[in-house]
Amino acid sequence: MTARPTTLKLYTDACPYAVTLYEQGAHHLKGDTFAPGTAFHDIVHAMSEGRDVQSVIQHLVTIGRVGIDAEGPLPFDAVAEGHRLARHWMRDRVMPEVSWYELGLAFSTDFAARMPYEDAEAWVHCKIDRVSVIDDVDGFEQPIRVLEVADYKLSWQADEAELDTIQRKVQAVSAWHAIADLVGEGEIDAIDLVIHSVRTGSDYRRRLWLPDDVATLEAWQTEVATLVTAHDHKPRTARPGPACISCDYAADCEASLLLLHAFDGDPKGQHASDDELATAWAVAKSHLNVVTEVLQHRIGKREKVVLPDGSAVGYVARPKTVMTKGHASLMADAFTRGQDMGPHLFIAMVDAMGGLTVTQARKLARHLHKGNVAAQEALLAQWTEAKVQGRWDSDKPGTHPVEVPDVG
Repeated sequence: MTARPTTLKLYTDACPYAVTLYEQGAHHLKGDTFAPGTAFHDIVHAMSEGRDVQSVIQHLVTIGRVGIDAEGPLPFDAVAEGHRLARHWMRDRVMPEVSWYELGLAFSTDFAARMPYEDAEAWVHCKIDRVSVIDDVDGFEQPIRVLEVADYKLSWQADEAELDTIQRKVQAVSAWHAIADLVGEGEIDAIDLVIHSVRTGSDYRRRLWLPDDVATLEAWQTEVATLVTAHDHKPRTARPGPACISCDYAADCEASLLLLHAFDGDPKGQHASDDELATAWAVAKSHLNVVTEVLQHRIGKREKVVLPDGSAVGYVARPKTVMTKGHASLMADAFTRGQDMGPHLFIAMVDAMGGLTVTQARKLARHLHKGNVAAQEALLAQWTEAKVQGRWDSDKPGTHPVEVPDVG
């Protein structure tokens, strides 16, 4: 299979065998996590070109993606979220006149020649969210033409570190080699790598000048070529370890499954090293992630399954004490009574900190009424309230009533 940023990232972040599982179509621990992003990309593409967005939404929900990046139908809620994000992103935004959206690029060995994106014999291929030609000026106010290579990220954690990933290097080198086909040889003065953090609204940018930064692009090309060579070497060997916890294919990895039984007969791990125990925990967590994703997809993220013994797995309620909305003024009255500091200053201090925690409230109550537990509890009763919050967890046997089937 042609190397692509997705498989190269699997190779480096997970292990070589994860690429083999990807090629075999193994179960992908993806669920709905990335579905809004998939919808966002397709909808922004349609909006940028002035196409009918509703038909794109209908296609995503009923058919999904087709072609080399085929993907089954997406959940309606995920598509709706992607549509909402796309509308917000495109509001008051004018796309560059000369742009290519979802640009697929493929090349022969060592980027020697460009090939059709769908060609299965391609050495490497990638898809870039947007490539645009931008008119700008340099530090001397002289006009320049810039090739902007943009990538949209929906993760809240997306930051400037995304500019250094293998995905970005593949895209940069691919765009560099495609300049002649796209705009003509010698027509571009610089390449801008851009990360658009959709949720935070932040943009991160790195400019590579041509020809001054060609050495950087050549170094990235060598790095990509070395990785592709290693990526293509078979058979690929599994390396079970901490990376399993975030691997999308752990459920189908026999090597990681074997580690789950590594301590049979040694339940306390007395003969295992710290590294072995940490690795076993990561593998077990990865399989828990898989089962959780499957169960959530089947019953819903806010539902639970009650088992015959009255235990439950799923979205279960947990009582929790939280601060009341008006706790600042109530606490100010108690704290400032008989002191020089006025209540307004105290309230301002609490508000500036975003409110106090329940632990801080307990400490303040103890400070005000040392040794008087009843008085402390009376204050806490004013400042806090009980709420029930749910989370994905399990309950002990006998917690929930079990329906007894009628056998009469």
